[in-house]
Amino acid sequence: MAPRVILLPGDGIGPEIIAPAVEVLRAVGAEFDYEEHVFGGASIDAHGTALTDKTLAACAGADAVLLAAVGGPKWDTTDPAKPRPEQGLLGLRSGLGLFANLRPVRAIEALYGASPLREERIAGTDSRRADFDQSKLVEEYNATYKAESKLGQFDVWELELKVKPDTDVAFPVMKLWVDQASGNVLKRQEFALSGRLMRTLYYPRWQKLYSESKKAEVWYPGEIRIYDEVEKENSTIVVLKSVDLRPLEANIFTKAWLEAKSR
Repeated sequence: MAPRVILLPGDGIGPEIIAPAVEVLRAVGAEFDYEEHVFGGASIDAHGTALTDKTLAACAGADAVLLAAVGGPKWDTTDPAKPRPEQGLLGLRSGLGLFANLRPVRAIEALYGASPLREERIAGTDSRRADFDQSKLVEEYNATYKAESKLGQFDVWELELKVKPDTDVAFPVMKLWVDQASGNVLKRQEFALSGRLMRTLYYPRWQKLYSESKKAEVWYPGEIRIYDEVEKENSTIVVLKSVDLRPLEANIFTKAWLEAKSR
């Protein structure tokens, strides 16, 4: 039985772009069963609400959801009693237990001046979702021990990772420098299939935090330095100011929760 994908074209350009997106999936040989539902402003017009219970149930029972776009001038309103397309997004996130929207961040030089952040803060930024995802190296790569060496003052093991067959990853080959004392990664290099070095990442500072769920202390990187090896002028520094391992509130992203936080 093919995996089931719920299509939510939504509004504006949404219906226009979701059709070719499905064509691309079919062109690469992806076998899915598609089921389309109205969402956002289109759902308001048809049902009076941006997200119906039927649509939410369909999304919850599917293997994936492909969402295009929501909103438009037609549904703009300052009346809090009237439905808005964006309420569909909040309802979908709440109903599916989603809590974060991570996107690649790459600053374009011509637009530095249009950012509310100072140019020296955003220039050369190039971060990717995978930089923040939980590591799945064991599931996705086969590791080979290469050598013991020194990285600055640290004694490290050097490992080479090659992607497992039929696994889709951004970088099929990686090299890791692992601290022998803690087991933490201190340096990571990512390579294209051609062997070209694409990025180098450094983890200069690791910190410990007690996890209630694990009943033990866990490590997390306090800082990540990402260097683009293709466009040498691009680099990103990620600093984690604080980490909270407590479970998310059950009502997160509900209307009441968002209103409480915006006061």
